Amino acid sequence: MSIEKRIKALAKQSGRTVEELTGMYEAAKARFPGLPERAVYNALLVQLRKRRTFGEHYVSTFKGFVIGNLGVRDRLEEIRRKAERVFENEGLEAAVEQGLMNPDGEVLDIRETLFGRPNPNYGKPLDPSAHEYSQRLYLIVQEANSDRWEIAHMQISDPGLVKKVSNIPFYEWFSFPAIVASHDASGYQLRSTSNVSLMSKVDGKPVYFRRVQGEDTWKIYDSVMRPKVTAISDVEKYHEVTKMAWDRWIVLYGVVSSISPERETAFGVPGTLMDPEGIDEEHQVRFFYPTDRLPKITWGKLSEIYLFGRTRRSKWRDPSTGELEDADVVVDAYGVYPNPECTVKELPEAEEEIEGFL
Repeated sequence: MSIEKRIKALAKQSGRTVEELTGMYEAAKARFPGLPERAVYNALLVQLRKRRTFGEHYVSTFKGFVIGNLGVRDRLEEIRRKAERVFENEGLEAAVEQGLMNPDGEVLDIRETLFGRPNPNYGKPLDPSAHEYSQRLYLIVQEANSDRWEIAHMQISDPGLVKKVSNIPFYEWFSFPAIVASHDASGYQLRSTSNVSLMSKVDGKPVYFRRVQGEDTWKIYDSVMRPKVTAISDVEKYHEVTKMAWDRWIVLYGVVSSISPERETAFGVPGTLMDPEGIDEEHQVRFFYPTDRLPKITWGKLSEIYLFGRTRRSKWRDPSTGELEDADVVVDAYGVYPNPECTVKELPEAEEEIEGFL
């Protein structure tokens, strides 16, 4: 689809005029010369997403499969760690000035709202044993009575549900209810619902994600993700365009030129993805695969994969100054889907005769 047709379709969805969107597109194009048209259009989507207003929420039923897992988040533990870091690095006075602790050294609740309403405990000491678990998933879904497959970003806030679906399998088919917070050209923003009457029943018990008969998973994944692929050589530029978006993501396709499970870091297993069409340094990007929440690695070096994740600017420490400096842009994987036609699980080891001395 041409950019002109995409802008016309976006105008209908956003309520803006074609002229206004075309002007915004041209402004983004001028700001980032050399960026492919598709990436410039994606930048326009991000800009509109930051400025959109929400309409009425509604509940619907979806069918689809998980393509990304961001893991379980504990918001209250994050607040405690932030306060403790300031206390350790800058002292109690700084923590008090920043509203993170009281003079007695107690961590304060800095959540101004809870579920859209004022937090009655805002600014009060936080219960040391309290937790607030949530989880974010990405899925490819089809809404009931629709024939379109789209990406959905789903927020699960019910602590009980979070514990039960924290390790939900990838690429397996489920039917589930969800609150639609928004739906635009970039896909769905969904929230879990706690309404048991909307859930499927199995042996008389409510089940949130119910297994269903699926379709050709790879075919659907490929059809949805291929138009969203960013060229590996454009990762750096794409990061600069989207880095301010809280829910940014990127789709890459390439050849695994290295993968090192034995060198796993706090970010995950390090690997390198290479553009099948290029061999220069700019056609490669480093990525990290977190094994604690993603499927077991069943693909290896020389496999062709889709890499779905989030970009970030890596850091390195200058040995001469000891200061952290900006380095290359890397990708933290939300999920990987190997091409079934080109998946190499393990390379055969070449036997080579070793001489003792010459």
